[in-house]
Amino acid sequence: MKDYLKEYKATLKVIGPVFVGSGKELSKKEYLFLEGQSSGYQGYGHQSRGYSRGSGGQSNKKIGVIDINRFYAYAARKGKRNQYEEFLLSTDRRMDFSHWLMDNRMSDRDVKPYLKYELECGDTVLQRGTAAQVMECIKDPYGDPYIPGSSLKGMLRTILLCYRILNGTSSYDQEKYNIQGASGRHASRISYLKRECSAVEQKAFHTLNRPNSKPNDAVNDELSGFIVSDSEPLSINDIVLCQKVEGHVDGSMKRLNLLRECIKPGTEIYFTITIDGTRCHVDMEGLKQAIAAFDDAYYQSFLKAFEGTDRLKGNVVYLGGGSGYLSKTYIYPLFGKREGIKVAQNVFQNTLPPRVASEHKHSLDQQLGVSPHVLKYTSFNRQVLQFGQCEFSIN
Repeated sequence: MKDYLKEYKATLKVIGPVFVGSGKELSKKEYLFLEGQSSGYQGYGHQSRGYSRGSGGQSNKKIGVIDINRFYAYAARKGKRNQYEEFLLSTDRRMDFSHWLMDNRMSDRDVKPYLKYELECGDTVLQRGTAAQVMECIKDPYGDPYIPGSSLKGMLRTILLCYRILNGTSSYDQEKYNIQGASGRHASRISYLKRECSAVEQKAFHTLNRPNSKPNDAVNDELSGFIVSDSEPLSINDIVLCQKVEGHVDGSMKRLNLLRECIKPGTEIYFTITIDGTRCHVDMEGLKQAIAAFDDAYYQSFLKAFEGTDRLKGNVVYLGGGSGYLSKTYIYPLFGKREGIKVAQNVFQNTLPPRVASEHKHSLDQQLGVSPHVLKYTSFNRQVLQFGQCEFSIN
């Protein structure tokens, strides 16, 4: 390896289930719950962080994801081709694969040889009579889950940006003024604050001053020399289905019928970071300091507001979907908690559809002392955990 390139082996130990989605949602025609048993769910006990069972819910042990092409060939051999084609083309949203099996006098045993994979359902408890959304995690061409380098670098880039803001490497007064003004205006989610946020990143990272280039050109970004690999492949056995749970500042919790294929707690994710010293001056000690500073700012400005939430000790980072808006932005490090609440509230009220913003009660954020005022949890082995919480280490 060239002298100016330094390679480091990095590890993320999963504390709270990690979800990095493929962008695909499994329809009810693509999966079925296996070994189901009826039970109930009334609420989520805040004091014990556990379950209270009642009536109206159903827990399941496993989910099976169907290989539609192979099962189609099987259905044709069994004389069920037309019925299966009608099912796949049907727009009846009430019909799921389990009902189709019952209607056609087939069972789970008939389907098992034609499953792509099976997943444990963990602590999933679904409300009866409502559809469940099942979001797939990203997988490589061999069907193995992994974390793309772009996701890992995006997480670390946000951490480094917040560290530079907190340490006042440059004055961001003008950028703050511009964001405050623009945050009060309605805009599409794609264009909202795009120019203003780009200006912050440009000031923090566009330090190379390449000849024949403009300051905002990508060639001037010093993190072009901060190279992060894809993770090593994981196994499908490292994946569990996790249910989204909304936690509120008063400690109450609400389960949603949204399920995600997540990397299990305890799993270790391995990847490499390569530093090109001719472009990037980040070192590993500085990265560790940035992680500690980001974690402290995240806790003091946001996480601390949620009753009963314990702070994890160590080099804590947040990765993937469900880990929350503020784990991916620099609003609070830039503005501080008081002004940050106002700006974050503006972001939600001016990018969400009015009905959704009203339903989520973002107008109460300042009164509640935090924005957003919902934290995304899930449950695994009867423990309430935050999505995406990991411990970072490097050799």
